[in-house]
Amino acid sequence: SPTDSDSEPDYAFTIANLSGTPTSPKCHVNIAGHSVSVMIDSGASVNILDDATFNKITRNKGISLEQTNHKIYSYGSLRPLPLKGVIKTNISTDSKHLSAQFHVVHGNSGNLLSYTTACQLNLLKVTINSTTNHIPSTNQYPPEFECLFSGIGKLTGKTGKLHIDPDVSPKQQPHRRIPFHVRSDVEKELKRLEELDIIEKVDGPTPWISPIVVVPKKSGEVRISIDMREANQAVKREKHLMPTIDDLVADLNGAAVFTTLDLSSGYHQLELAEESRHITTFSTHLGLRRYKRLLFGINAASEIFQNTIEELLTGLPGCKNISDDIIVFGKDQATHDANLRQVLERLKSHNLRLNKEKCHFSKSEAMFYGHIFSAEGLRPDHKKVEAIQNATPPRSSSEVKSLLGMA
Repeated sequence: SPTDSDSEPDYAFTIANLSGTPTSPKCHVNIAGHSVSVMIDSGASVNILDDATFNKITRNKGISLEQTNHKIYSYGSLRPLPLKGVIKTNISTDSKHLSAQFHVVHGNSGNLLSYTTACQLNLLKVTINSTTNHIPSTNQYPPEFECLFSGIGKLTGKTGKLHIDPDVSPKQQPHRRIPFHVRSDVEKELKRLEELDIIEKVDGPTPWISPIVVVPKKSGEVRISIDMREANQAVKREKHLMPTIDDLVADLNGAAVFTTLDLSSGYHQLELAEESRHITTFSTHLGLRRYKRLLFGINAASEIFQNTIEELLTGLPGCKNISDDIIVFGKDQATHDANLRQVLERLKSHNLRLNKEKCHFSKSEAMFYGHIFSAEGLRPDHKKVEAIQNATPPRSSSEVKSLLGMA
């Protein structure tokens, strides 16, 4: 007969994404005597096993599958998961052992461990209404590094090279008229970028021309970007792997003091090789300009910059980066301070600059890419969780992609 407690639905927020790139921590636990890979889902109220795992752990074990009328929904879905039934069996880690209920779903989408079970196994710790405090330290950073917080730097000893496909024919796109009422603001921004040595004027013929895009800012100023969609057809991707939060979890295990650093206008601190600049040429009402530094519109920009900063920090203990964001950490204040000094020295010696307003020094916990790291472990940013919980259920493929981008 169907199991009890079938009236109220349960939720498994991560199940829809299990077949893709994992967004929650994964670990191995022992279920019914078998080592099983599970994803910890702090938003899930039930444990879930897929078909393959169920068949593996129940083979010759005499574990019976009970039918259930229970309904479990993944986040944003109006259809319940295809349940096969429910079992109760033993689950353990090196330090904890207990009996837990698992819902079995059709398919091979992976296994989930609920918030309650993960906490009972000491695999998940959540601190509610916690505040981020400074850990007492003589200085936030040594005074000799004050120069890191002014202007925009230019990385020494390296340039970014774009790999251009010669088989793609260059395109000179028509100029897009700039509204008269923002022309003076555009001129100011062009002048600023030229003075910072980020762009330069173009004289003579050029095979590539892309249109300018002007975006108003809340401050009343404008942001200039380039529509590189046509030019990107000729830019070959380098396919450097971008690290994920999961990649950082093991490295930050045991860390208790944190600093997060933000490179000021990060991409603009990497000079483009001379032979790569022509493809960034864009048109304005003042004539042609092109970039001397890496810019956001290039499809390979993120992987080029990630690889550049990752190589720069190679060999330094207690630090990791994702793009232009760097996290420095240590098991105690002294270790953290030593690691931070080495990172700042490396940045200074290579002429890079930081955005002081976005840097946070010597914290007991650190916000990094939507997650909060502390001595107690990893937890999601409550603002991100609230945004997902309050989101309207998606009704189209584009809305699904938008929702997954929030997660």
